[in-house]
Amino acid sequence: MHTIDQVAASMARNGIGKVTLRCNLDPDVHPTLQRRLDRELREIDGARGFMVDIEIERDSGDQVLYVVCRE
Repeated sequence: MHTIDQVAASMARNGIGKVTLRCNLDPDVHPTLQRRLDRELREIDGARGFMVDIEIERDSGDQVLYVVCRE
């Protein structure tokens, strides 16, 4: 995954000001990532959204795709 500030900037450019992580994350890491995203997006007036992870199989191997959706 890209750095938190890059992810937050991408969300802000697409009109998302608050995101909830609904990803398969280590429970020890999840609150830290959520807090950092909240901090990066706190001044963005935008829609609510959520981020999910999707495991996909390709000829080159398995990959995880992270998708952000508006609520």
